[in-house]
Amino acid sequence: MPSTVEFPAGRDSVWLLDDGLVKAGGQIFGGGQAFALRLCRWLSTAEPARELRLLCDGRTELARRARAAGLTVVDASFPEPVARGAVPAVRAALRLRALLAQSPPDALVVANSARVQAYAIPLWPTLRAGRRLVSVMHERDSARRPVVRLSLPRIGAVAAVGDSAAATYREALKGAPVDKITNFLLPEEFERMAQHRRAGPVGRPPMVGVLSRMCAGKGIPELIDELAERPLSWQRLLVAAAFQDADYVELVRERVRVHGLGDRIELLGEVTAAEEFLAAVDVLVVPSVAREAQPTVILEALACGRPVLVRSHIWTADYEGLPVTGYANGEELARRLSAPWPAPASADELSTRFHPASVVQTLARIAR
Repeated sequence: MPSTVEFPAGRDSVWLLDDGLVKAGGQIFGGGQAFALRLCRWLSTAEPARELRLLCDGRTELARRARAAGLTVVDASFPEPVARGAVPAVRAALRLRALLAQSPPDALVVANSARVQAYAIPLWPTLRAGRRLVSVMHERDSARRPVVRLSLPRIGAVAAVGDSAAATYREALKGAPVDKITNFLLPEEFERMAQHRRAGPVGRPPMVGVLSRMCAGKGIPELIDELAERPLSWQRLLVAAAFQDADYVELVRERVRVHGLGDRIELLGEVTAAEEFLAAVDVLVVPSVAREAQPTVILEALACGRPVLVRSHIWTADYEGLPVTGYANGEELARRLSAPWPAPASADELSTRFHPASVVQTLARIAR
């Protein structure tokens, strides 16, 4: 892949907007925020002469990590736009309007979450023409929202992460153009994780791993129920997931107790080195029951040489030819766990197929 991105002449600025995933119960650093940070890090290295701004809440983990990476962070809040929070939302909108008015007239503005799109799209007609807006969709649930179906086709361009998400938004937006991008890792991340590769399991049930967050939709209680149905198909389950939602954590622990699997399932909480965790398991399972697009952990596992099992609705054609396999239920999961493991994909192939240059080129090409 090219190390630089061909922008149209004179269009030198990239402004990326993200709410930092601030919720009522606190803040989260999720897949969308990891995408934003990686994109900014890569652009700052590949195109250092271009102006790059990350607009997000300055108190968030995204802002902290961006500053640590030497990126320019502009403090901009995006409170939930609801009736009871009308005054903060209006203030936030006015500040965003003032900030965007300071951007160069031909800037590429990337709205990286549904929350920031709810702010940026209504403001867009009030800005001088020339700036280009792209809304990036990391999940499929927003396609169900009437306000999204009404606003996205009218202002800016739309890019969805992965084949499944792109198909979902094309259907929801009734024929409006939706381009596909893929999730990615930085080339150096692929290289680093490839150093942790080791041979897969031979002649024994596999050590199963989950790398996620403890919150609704992640499918961890469902996975425990499915594994309990076929206890001979697996050795142990290691769950590396930040204890984000206390009720959800208790639900997971309750499922472990009900099935009497306390000696075979270990809840590790958050881990800081994904590659070390992935090197300790034989297969990664992505059990999410939510309408996710392309979880980053799939690429991380592939880079470490681990095969990946995902719920059927998460598998997309982007994984064709890679050791990523879908499963629909506990019986099918057990069968996949007992089958011979496919050969791992090479780090070079992964870096080529899931490279940030392709993402930025697509965003620059479709922006309007």
